[in-house]
Amino acid sequence: MSQYTSETQNLHDRHGRYPQAVSVEDFRRNLTIVRARICQRFILLRTLRDRLRERAPADISLFELSTGMSGDFEIAIEEGGTVVRVGQAIFGAGNFSQ
Repeated sequence: MSQYTSETQNLHDRHGRYPQAVSVEDFRRNLTIVRARICQRFILLRTLRDRLRERAPADISLFELSTGMSGDFEIAIEEGGTVVRVGQAIFGAGNFSQ
């Protein structure tokens, strides 16, 4: 069994479906849409944090903005994230099947 066939079967076993074939153009379009949605969420979080900072007592700084993980940390930083979680990028995906 080839590596591709094995990975495809693993996807089916875990999610009950086989991956769909998409064109490069569709993939890029979808990636652009996903990136825009992620951006919107991070902008919303930054806006909420900024509003809270304006209303917070003087002794509460609310400087940190924890957004983003291994797959989207660049976008998080671009949108003001000060804490990102990148464990999967360093250690790889965890195996929680047990």
